[in-house]
Amino acid sequence: MKITWFGTASVALESGGTKILFDPFLRLNKKLAPLTPEDFAGYDAILLTHGHMDHLLHVPQVLEADKNVTVYCTAAPKKTLMKKGVGEDRIALIAPGDTLTFGDISVRVRQGHHVLFDPAYIGRSFPKCLPHIPTALWMISTGVTMPERGQIVIYEITCEGKTVLLMGSYGTVRTEDYAKPDVWIFPYNGSTRIPKLAERDICALQPKTILFDHYDDAFPPLTQRMDTERYAVRLQAEHPEIRTVIPTEREPMEF
Repeated sequence: MKITWFGTASVALESGGTKILFDPFLRLNKKLAPLTPEDFAGYDAILLTHGHMDHLLHVPQVLEADKNVTVYCTAAPKKTLMKKGVGEDRIALIAPGDTLTFGDISVRVRQGHHVLFDPAYIGRSFPKCLPHIPTALWMISTGVTMPERGQIVIYEITCEGKTVLLMGSYGTVRTEDYAKPDVWIFPYNGSTRIPKLAERDICALQPKTILFDHYDDAFPPLTQRMDTERYAVRLQAEHPEIRTVIPTEREPMEF
C-alpha cells in the first residue's frame, strides 16, 4: 500500500493497481511548489471529505483533466459542484454508513466533525490579512458559497490487511466506533489546541502511525504553516510506541 501527500488535505492511496484520490486542491500559495489538474489525473475515484474551498475549489478542473473519473461526496459538495458546472453523471452521492469498494480497497464512510478555529489561531492569522483584505474577504466568503453544512466525513479504509483512518479536518472522534488504525492521516491545522484535544483520541485509537497532513500554508493570508516538527517530537516522547511521519510532497510512502 502506498500513500502520497500532495499538500493540504490532498492524499492518494494505491493498492494492487487501484488508485484513489482524496480532496485534490492545487493550493493558492505561489511560494509552494505548483500543482496542475493533470497531477491529479489517472485515478480510479476521487473522494471528498467535505465541501470547503480547500477540498473542493479545484475539483471541476481536475474532472475536466480526467474525463473518466467520478467524484464521491455528500449532498452539500454535490450541490456546489453542480453549481460550478459539473454534470450530475460525474458525481456519486455518499453518506455516513456507506461502504465503497474500489478494487481491493474498501472504504467505509463515517460521520466526522470540522475543526473549531480557536482565538489564538485566528489572532496569528489576522495581521497577515491586513495587507491582503480583498483576498482574505473572498476566502472567508467561500464559507457561504462552498458550505459544508455539517457534512464532514471520515474515511476508514481497509486494504492489504491494514486500516487507514483519513480525516479531512480534525474534530473529535467517536473512538469507540473504530478499530485501531495502522495509519491515521491526521489534519493538523485550524487550531492551536489540536495537540491537547487529540490526546484522548490518540490514547483510545492507539494508531501505529500518525501521518500529518493539511499543515502547510496553502492559502494565505488565512492559513499558516503548523509546527509539525515540534508536535512530532512531543508525540514521540509521550507515545514512543507510535511512529510519527511528516510527509514530503509527492513522495510515495510504502506501508
